[in-house]
Amino acid sequence: EVHQSAPDSSDLRFSLQLAALLQPTVAPPKLALGSGPDRIRLAWPQTSVGFQLQESASPDGGWRTSEESVGTESGVNFTIVPTTNATRFYRLSKP
Repeated sequence: EVHQSAPDSSDLRFSLQLAALLQPTVAPPKLALGSGPDRIRLAWPQTSVGFQLQESASPDGGWRTSEESVGTESGVNFTIVPTTNATRFYRLSKP
């Protein structure tokens, strides 16, 4: 805001107020890994709203949304990935 007591006055005052709300830092959810003889189970908290499971053939890029079906059990999202000879990397990410 700019304040001046009269239109022909030579003095001028400036008033400024800045208000901000800090967002808490929230750690991203972690993937838990369980394995069997011919499968891998990836699990993450069901409270991880907005996160998608992504996969890539390289950790350097080419990430895409995983097409594996996701189930829910005891407050945990999970997917079962069959083991193959192909290398795949998984992560949770917000689009």
